[in-house]
Amino acid sequence: MFYADLEIRIVARDVQEKTDGYRIELTLDQGQEFGPGFAKKADLTVFDSTGTETKQAYGERLFKALFADPTVKSGWDRARGQSPQRRIRLRIDPELSELHSIEWELLREPGVESPQLSLQAATPFSRYLPQDWQPGTAVLDRPIKVLVAVANPSDLAAWGLQAVDAKTEYASLLAATADIKDEDGAAAIRFDLLPHPCTLDAIRDALKQGYHVLHFIGHGTSRNEQDGTGTERLRTTLLLPNAAKSDKVEQVPDTAIAEMISHQLGDAAVKSDERLRLVFLESCETAKRDANDAYRGLAPQLVKAGVAAVVAMQDLVEVKTARPFAGTFYRQLLRHGQVDVACNEARDAVRTQKLRGDDVPVLFMRLRSGELLRVRGRITQIDRTAFWKRLSVNINTEQCVPFLGPRINSGIVPRPEAIARWLAAGNGYALADADKLARVAQFEAYKDPSAFRAMYMKRLKEGVYRSVGRTPTAAEIKQFDKQTLRAVTDAVGWGEASKKVEECRIYHALADLQLPLYVTTNVDDFMHEALAHHPSLKPEDVRRIGPRWQKATEGAPPHSVLQPEPSTTTPYVLHLNGFDDESDRSQFDHVALSEDDLLAKYVRLARDQVEIIPSNIVTKLAESSWLFLGYDIDDWEFRVVVQGLLQPIAQARATTKLHIGVQLEVGPGGTGIDEQAVQRYLQGYLEQRFRITVYWGSPAQFVAELNRRLLED
Repeated sequence: MFYADLEIRIVARDVQEKTDGYRIELTLDQGQEFGPGFAKKADLTVFDSTGTETKQAYGERLFKALFADPTVKSGWDRARGQSPQRRIRLRIDPELSELHSIEWELLREPGVESPQLSLQAATPFSRYLPQDWQPGTAVLDRPIKVLVAVANPSDLAAWGLQAVDAKTEYASLLAATADIKDEDGAAAIRFDLLPHPCTLDAIRDALKQGYHVLHFIGHGTSRNEQDGTGTERLRTTLLLPNAAKSDKVEQVPDTAIAEMISHQLGDAAVKSDERLRLVFLESCETAKRDANDAYRGLAPQLVKAGVAAVVAMQDLVEVKTARPFAGTFYRQLLRHGQVDVACNEARDAVRTQKLRGDDVPVLFMRLRSGELLRVRGRITQIDRTAFWKRLSVNINTEQCVPFLGPRINSGIVPRPEAIARWLAAGNGYALADADKLARVAQFEAYKDPSAFRAMYMKRLKEGVYRSVGRTPTAAEIKQFDKQTLRAVTDAVGWGEASKKVEECRIYHALADLQLPLYVTTNVDDFMHEALAHHPSLKPEDVRRIGPRWQKATEGAPPHSVLQPEPSTTTPYVLHLNGFDDESDRSQFDHVALSEDDLLAKYVRLARDQVEIIPSNIVTKLAESSWLFLGYDIDDWEFRVVVQGLLQPIAQARATTKLHIGVQLEVGPGGTGIDEQAVQRYLQGYLEQRFRITVYWGSPAQFVAELNRRLLED
């Protein structure tokens, strides 16, 4: 399922803003901005479980308080109308940590029949804590390894707490997840119980063995106190046994726990896909309320330390609720890999079983995409093993050419649909297909296409900043019209900064393939930058070119042969839709957005190929398998590539045509779409007409599995 990205930011107000409250801002798909508006501090209150207000009424009141400003509410309404499936990330300013005590998981839109947002699979909900450092990667290996740490100090009774039965807690986890298998029928998840005593040192030593998940069961404490600067903050501790003192309670502060986790994640000896990705903090049924406050206070510290996601309990939870939640959560997480979706689905499972506490689990995460684990895509036409072996041979013999489409940038820069809607709203486009960029551009073609192209590029430039976690200042935005996209990419240091961002790593993984030629229909510099910053290449040896679109004079020779030849040491990036760089301004003039311009490119590529594409590039394409990443079959860019560029080559070299490996998306779609029927149609059409074998999955899934297969060969 495709999810639009909706970030709700709660920001501390500026000094000059005369309001006793918080500034609220919305961003949809990293492109459409709404606000700022303001929410009154007095209206954002904690739920009073002893009062008469129901949770439903509280959730609706909280929603009204958060979206009290008409500007912000209009943004919410537009996001809901444009994208029924939207990933909701609540981003709270670090200075406003007190807002984490609010039960945001009860947010519910008034007048809507659906339950609260955190219960719906269509609106995965999380508390988002962005960080620059991104240790570890989404895990493809199975089984997922879970360390179960049960803290049971010997003197819990003296603290007014009941002892924790480690064996019972461990057995319940095994029972709840016993039926979770991988595609080969083997166990997809493995739970290992940490031997008693569960000390901080014991947890640290066990994690060194390479665990993806730490599932902690125990007690904690919390209290407000002043730090060294006089600022009051929530100080939390876990109650762990002290082996040197007859396993009696030792209060281990959150800072010590976070420091230990940070060191583990920074250990260079541990492989990236074997590092800790998730911490699950489960309190006992007999725990006091402050144990849950401790977990809610500890969770942001763990995310700051580098953990990709933390599930914590914000209130007391019964065993009969905790167990089905955990079982459903792990089952769904292994099915699709998205931690926020799994959390919503697990809450909904609790509600469906009419159990109390579906709003208790809280998810803190640092992932924009929610992708905690990687799952393998599907290959239906041929044997899976044969598919990967043939593709691996093509790559190892340098006879594979990746084609990069607009949807490979999902989660990096705004999707084409998001940019189209923004441009449509600003240019008076009133037709129903306002999410089709080529149609919106066609509407502008008779007005001022150059200005429209500049507005499009401005959105991309803003996206380049946001892709590495930066927000351009007003002064920087003002300079965008004077800067090329390449200059903006250089200004943010994208080549190095992107290595720390999960969503951007796909380009560096493609660079690791060390192929001679990459083809893109995107205007951005991302593939070029990833190659230029690859440790085996010198930046000056990475080249990029575009077609020679200017019509040659009669009798002029075909496009000259590229020198040096494309190779693993001198790779080329061919931009079929131009690029924006001072080195060749003519390429920017040929960036096609409208249907007419894209159709003209299709005709030129099919008719005048030898004149506009270097002959050794055409030869390389004829000898290679083609790997499509990030295309929808309805994309104009896909039609231009397959029918304009590649079909003439395939017809001319029919006897030497190699296997084609392809990844395609079904498309954003909407509710009621039979994805399996669409996939059957597409794979039949592509196989019969173009001999394309389809891998069903995301570009990130495909590249991750491809790199793993290459390492195994």
